[in-house]
Amino acid sequence: MKPIWSAIHLAEKQGKVRPISQELSDLGLHISLRLDFMPRIVSRINNQLVNLYREVRERNPERDGQNGQNNSPGYALRVNENTKFELLLIDIDSLLFEINSCCELIQKFIYNSSLTVAIVTH
Repeated sequence: MKPIWSAIHLAEKQGKVRPISQELSDLGLHISLRLDFMPRIVSRINNQLVNLYREVRERNPERDGQNGQNNSPGYALRVNENTKFELLLIDIDSLLFEINSCCELIQKFIYNSSLTVAIVTH
């Protein structure tokens, strides 16, 4: 979005397009921020997944109560509290929140942009 946004502002300065409204400018900024956040959050999730994979590889069935004697159909894994909170609760929740926010902002941006185009063309 940044290259597009930069091109819009350049076109405005050169007089090639009419200036966009402050509301559209603000929406564009909020969308750009969310699009910048998401790759960073995904990177954090990937880093935490490495920690989770390490914990799975290093698990001790005797220590974790999974010595195969109870014939239960499922398994439990004790996970480090930091991994649990940072990966599952904080980062994944943040990613889902930012995706949802970005979708809502894009929808609002498109709606407001189409109103501007409709007003200009009529």
